[in-house]
Amino acid sequence: MEDTSTVTPMRPRAFETIIFGGLAIGVLDFMDASTFFPLYYGITFQQVWWGPASGILGREAARAGGWNTALLGILMHFCVAFSIAIVYTCAVGSYPLCCGIR
Repeated sequence: MEDTSTVTPMRPRAFETIIFGGLAIGVLDFMDASTFFPLYYGITFQQVWWGPASGILGREAARAGGWNTALLGILMHFCVAFSIAIVYTCAVGSYPLCCGIR
């Protein structure tokens, strides 16, 4: 008796793709920014993350906020990472060939 059934790989759900993709983007870019900028520019870890927060608060307010605004910058960083994952997931669903998915 021959088995003619084919096993098709399951595609990941959109929610899983967004969660894992957002975490991968966020964590890898977090590690890159947290090591590159202090080494290249000679700034502290905290100063790196004041940058994103200064987009909302302004430069002086971000610096005055200390660790609270650095944490706000990290939160904003991960919001952007998850937004990238959402846009990519939607693009793959709409235009799979242009995103490298066949």
